[in-house]
Amino acid sequence: MFVSERQNEIRKALLKHKKISVSALAKRLHVTEVTIRKDLEQLEQEGFLIRQHGGAILKEDFDQPTVSDVVPFPFSPPKSKTKRDIALLCVQYIQNDDIVFLGGDDIGCLIAEELQKAKHLSHLIVVTNCLYVSFCLASIPFVTLISLGGRMYNLNGIHANYGASSNAVLETLYISKSFIQADAFSYEQGFMNALLEINDLNRRLISRTDEVIITLEASKINRRSLYPLLDIEHVHTIVTSNEISNDFKKYCFDSGTRLFTTLGTVVENPLF
Repeated sequence: MFVSERQNEIRKALLKHKKISVSALAKRLHVTEVTIRKDLEQLEQEGFLIRQHGGAILKEDFDQPTVSDVVPFPFSPPKSKTKRDIALLCVQYIQNDDIVFLGGDDIGCLIAEELQKAKHLSHLIVVTNCLYVSFCLASIPFVTLISLGGRMYNLNGIHANYGASSNAVLETLYISKSFIQADAFSYEQGFMNALLEINDLNRRLISRTDEVIITLEASKINRRSLYPLLDIEHVHTIVTSNEISNDFKKYCFDSGTRLFTTLGTVVENPLF
């Protein structure tokens, strides 16, 4: 194990447990206590922890790195308050030890940005096909990142992997929560997407996922796009903006689908 890998494991342990002993780390990482003490000394210089006799504690005011702390990426998600609020609500819905999928769409990228600042998480596995999501989360200590790989496409300015190789990796994985952005919802056709490549991967993703979570702006309801994705009966949860009609609320309730809406960045109560 390289030094950077070992120190990343120490960061993850401290984020989860808040304190840890030298002897426990040495046993867990299969190195000497002298090596661990050197790692702790370096991490203390970075401002991550405070060394104590026999171990270390997490520094309470430690700020995790964000995308703005590193080299700028040649893409940024749209500055849409509606989409940002939906992303914030999605992050609140994520729990420790979840295995989540974030795709190559605007809200998936915004969720990745907000995860950098999440204080309630200590361990999370993120599966993605999106280069920007990987860029945002690769250096976050509590995130274990899995990339699908495959052929890289630039769709609407977002670089992401699609095709046979991505699908093959996806078929080997289990996902607890998949966040899928829909471009439109029609009462006749269900949820729809505008791009065939994204739609194909999302269809495969659904079969590997415990909880399918659709993200959708309220303005996209009762509209149509090119490719049908799935009916509401196959959706467990919808996260949308606050301006939804009572008809859509009733439709979700009758279908047994959980519905969460945003009010600024405050979570409203679900319908049930």
